[in-house]
Order: sequence, then C-alpha cells, then structure tokens
Amino acid sequence: MLLRILLANIYIILTFTFLIYIYIYKCKFNKKDLDKFLYIEYDNNNILNKVSYYLSHTLYYFILGIFLGIRSIYIMILKIVIFDISLIIMKYCNIKYLKDNEKIIIYSLILSITISICFFYIGTFFSNYFYKNILNIEYLLKKYKFLKFKT
Repeated sequence: MLLRILLANIYIILTFTFLIYIYIYKCKFNKKDLDKFLYIEYDNNNILNKVSYYLSHTLYYFILGIFLGIRSIYIMILKIVIFDISLIIMKYCNIKYLKDNEKIIIYSLILSITISICFFYIGTFFSNYFYKNILNIEYLLKKYKFLKFKT
C-alpha cells in the first residue's frame, strides 16, 4: 500500500533529522537532558532503568511494525542498526570511552537491535488487520470514487 511506503519514508527522514539534532544538542552544546530517555546507564545496576528501556523499545517498534508493514522491513533493519550504533557513539561523544567499556556496550547494542527487529517483525503481522479492518481506507476510497478510473 502506498500509504505505508509513504509513512516509512517520512519516518526514516525524520529519524535521521532527529539523529543530527541529538548530535548537535548533545555533543556540540554538551547538554544531557535527553540521556534518561535515550540511553541505559551501564554504571548503575538499576533494573528498573533497563526494564523500562527495553519495554519502551518493544512497544515502540511493535507499533512501528503495525503502521509500516512488512514491505519496509529491510530498510527498517538498516535504520535500526545505524540508529542504535549512532546513539551509542553519541552517548559519550568520545570513542575512547567506548573502547574502555566495549563488552557491556556491544552486549547492550546487540540486545537492543535484536529486540527492535523482532518486535517490528511481530508488529507487521497485525499490520494488514489494522489497515483493512480498523482504518478501512480501501472502502473509503471506493466510496468516494478515488479508485475508479475511467477509460
């Protein structure tokens, strides 16, 4: 469906625009306001922080899977990998710190990417039901004669 492809392209553009904004805001201006929403604290063994981070990932990518559908899965896998790696690099704005805590960061990155891809894929199973039964866009287009072509 054209709507899903359009939504996917708009989402990808907005995501990378947001990534540039995060980089400028965090690394250039040295602001740390968004850290509690975007990152896990590795130094702190707070279980609530980790659980809320991974639960928000599951819910977010599940909803994206519903809206964007299975046709966008390859571009979404690429986006998830690039976005999560970029966020980890921007967390410290310093590559040296990444080398010091390499095992913890790689484990967290792999877990985050895997959860994101799996729940996006699970959300795609509900996508057709959502567009056909809940939104019922095809019925509305036929009703208002947008799908009827004159020859």
